[in-house]
Amino acid sequence: MEFTSYPHGMPNWVDLATTDVEDAARFYRNLFGWTTETVPLTDEVQVTMCLLRDRPVAALSALDPMAAAGGAPAHWSTCIAVSEITETLDLLEKAGGSRFGPVLESPLGRRAAVQDPTGAFFALWEAGSLIGSAFANEPGAFTWNELQTNDVVVAADFYQDTFEWKVEATPMPTGNVYHVFRRDGHELAGMMEIQPEWGPVPPNWGIYFAIDDCDAAALAATELGGGIEVPAMSISESGRIAMLQDPQGAYFWISSGM
Repeated sequence: MEFTSYPHGMPNWVDLATTDVEDAARFYRNLFGWTTETVPLTDEVQVTMCLLRDRPVAALSALDPMAAAGGAPAHWSTCIAVSEITETLDLLEKAGGSRFGPVLESPLGRRAAVQDPTGAFFALWEAGSLIGSAFANEPGAFTWNELQTNDVVVAADFYQDTFEWKVEATPMPTGNVYHVFRRDGHELAGMMEIQPEWGPVPPNWGIYFAIDDCDAAALAATELGGGIEVPAMSISESGRIAMLQDPQGAYFWISSGM
């Protein structure tokens, strides 16, 4: 599905901070059929833009050395569209969130790295020449964003106060509860409570990419130097998902038949 704009409060972009941009670009080009090109973000910073049918769907950049020295791993980030980033940052901090560093200014847009009160990192994006991903919900583009957190009540209140998201809880066959964030009647993202059997999983925003064949893509990821964290499994009559890891250690999900 092609997008020409994103309303305030809707996930609109995904980007990867990695320890090896060149190798990550190789991996994702082969996995998703992307082409890549390097573009200037600022006078000091360049990003590798990932293109699907010659249109941007994601970006790769070098992990900040100070963050890496502090133990930050390679990671994907969910970006949420905002109409005015300064106003949203004020709301976010009043709701208990935190900002990290200054707003990054570029012709593409304004980006701010932030964290919710449960510890999950994400980013705000105020569009410039880049509105966000040109495509979503189709193979080779992101299709879903999912918050995993230790406190769904605190998280629900935070995103309600910051973005006016509503939360709908749905029991799952496993006995867990899945939460869907909505705004203006539209599904925007999901939320799950981190379970003890998952191990030491930190609060995080997971990113799902659509793929034609989940099982084949998981196998391809291993052949390209990545790994499988959660093997492909069925979640509906035709839908399958798997959690993968790229060669630099960044986690992401793939889904097919959704």
